[in-house]
Amino acid sequence: MRHGTALLVLALASACATPGPPADGPAAQARWVERTNEAATHFRRWQGPAGEALLVLGAEGDTLARMLVSAAAPPPQGPCAGPWTVIDPAQERLVLLSTTHTAYLSALGTLPRVVACAWPELQRDAGLRQALTDGRTLGLADGDGARQEQLSALPEALVLHHPFGGEAARVTRHHQLVPVCEYLEPHPLGRAEWIRFFGALTGTSGRADSLFKTIAARYRALVRPVDADAAEVFLGSAWRGTWSVPAGNSLMARLVTDAGARYRHAGRHAVGNIDLPLETVMADAHACTVWGVVADVPQLHRRSELPGVDRRLLESPAFQRGIVFVANAAEADLFGRAMLEPDVLLADLRALLHPEELPGHGPTYFRSLPQ
Repeated sequence: MRHGTALLVLALASACATPGPPADGPAAQARWVERTNEAATHFRRWQGPAGEALLVLGAEGDTLARMLVSAAAPPPQGPCAGPWTVIDPAQERLVLLSTTHTAYLSALGTLPRVVACAWPELQRDAGLRQALTDGRTLGLADGDGARQEQLSALPEALVLHHPFGGEAARVTRHHQLVPVCEYLEPHPLGRAEWIRFFGALTGTSGRADSLFKTIAARYRALVRPVDADAAEVFLGSAWRGTWSVPAGNSLMARLVTDAGARYRHAGRHAVGNIDLPLETVMADAHACTVWGVVADVPQLHRRSELPGVDRRLLESPAFQRGIVFVANAAEADLFGRAMLEPDVLLADLRALLHPEELPGHGPTYFRSLPQ
């Protein structure tokens, strides 16, 4: 882990070193000042008199995009070497290829700019759903061919996408592609801080900064130390008979720790989730006093209805004497709005683990399940 961290730091440093003196000429007179992030590690941003600069970093700290949000003509040089894509701050058309981007734009009041979005049936935001119903926003088809045909017919827009899966390579070139990597952030506040990225992109940086500072203050006020007798927490999901758990370096693991508990698999670091053999799951059910499940099940009422839970688990100490809770994507915007509400996620966990400390708290994302 230390070796990986060192490589990431090196990549960040080499991606855009401290800018030197600007070159001569009116197009290069912008003196860039980096606006340091508090928690996010997969984008960097600079402010200059001619606009803002954004650098997007991938999983290994590699540079995925360099963008200048500037109306200057000619555009300024970027804050560091390399080609920069110029984005017109007056661009009012946005296309979303992921549902996770909706919450950021909604918070910034820029959803009316969205002319098309993927997965329209999964969109939770009321404003966007109404725009889809009214025909002000186009719902993109699921199939590649039909979707690309729809995108080709749209006027030039900023297309926000996740840089994996290859879909961006098939987007018509008259659009400008913007990779968004908020999903790579391991800290809850890191994901929330991507609102500053969206703020720079849409000319709403002042509002974005204010919103993030408020979110961060609420989150930090809820962080609880891990006591010697802290509860041990299992958190995972089951799909077709296989249990998977977040790695110890994941957002979910950090939430458990910040809630004052011990995450069962904190010592196992990985890029994604970790699949567990049944023997490990049963051992966890005998060792943990708190059991959490991430699910997508409508009308989920009892512990026995959780995916992957059979008689053996129902008879285990975790289910017989412990706290069992669910994060149900079928009833809460767990992979959308929740990323901008890490304080609410943390408060939900705190209330489950220590209800006496947050009396009257009503659950939003994590709720307990009865026997």
